[in-house]
Amino acid sequence: MACDAAAGSSASEWLQRGESLLAKQPAQARACFADAALADPLSYRLAEQLGLAQLDQQANVPLSTAVATLRRAANLALREGNRSAAAAVHRAVGEAHARRQDWAPASSAFGKAFKLAPTDCVLSAHLAQARAALGQYQRAVDALRAALAEDHACLTAHQ
Repeated sequence: MACDAAAGSSASEWLQRGESLLAKQPAQARACFADAALADPLSYRLAEQLGLAQLDQQANVPLSTAVATLRRAANLALREGNRSAAAAVHRAVGEAHARRQDWAPASSAFGKAFKLAPTDCVLSAHLAQARAALGQYQRAVDALRAALAEDHACLTAHQ
């Protein structure tokens, strides 16, 4: 499917078009995000949008493709010095693996995100869940303790 943007559109125009189409025409939105990422291959935001759109279950895109796109987005974000964006991208990868109960790559992705955002209590709780599912109970407890040390009222960590 093509984006159907006007000839000579910029990456930001493709991005805006993709965002406007995402809810009703996700395949066309993915095409716009792909065009935008090709037009500006060094933008983490464009790679992130494409990767997130590829994670959609209706996309018929292999998880490995979406994960590769998102890892590229995380690397680009780090290259720009944007640690919070890179952490969010790694978290999205972790959540995608966790939905499939694929705990080893989920734990790895959450671990990468946690290194970038160690004060995110929800992220710590996700990391603990993945570690517990792998039978790494002490490491899971350590992650939960870190979450509660950062935010004692963190509901996700208490759950």
